[in-house]
Amino acid sequence: MAKRVKSTVDYDHPVVVHRLMDGTVLDSIEGYVIPAGHPAYEILLEMCLARMDREAAEREKEQGGDTHAV
Repeated sequence: MAKRVKSTVDYDHPVVVHRLMDGTVLDSIEGYVIPAGHPAYEILLEMCLARMDREAAEREKEQGGDTHAV
């Protein structure tokens, strides 16, 4: 059975690995076109939204729970 490696995620510095369907790993995808509707766009959107949520929660915590400025 394969050994599982515990991964840590650094949300502020994500690493993109360009792996093709045949298993080839590329250093760069310069010149390749990612077609509209590709799941990569959903992943990027989810990462951006998650970061915005974390930053909003941090601001709320710093402000003592009051996020509505008057």
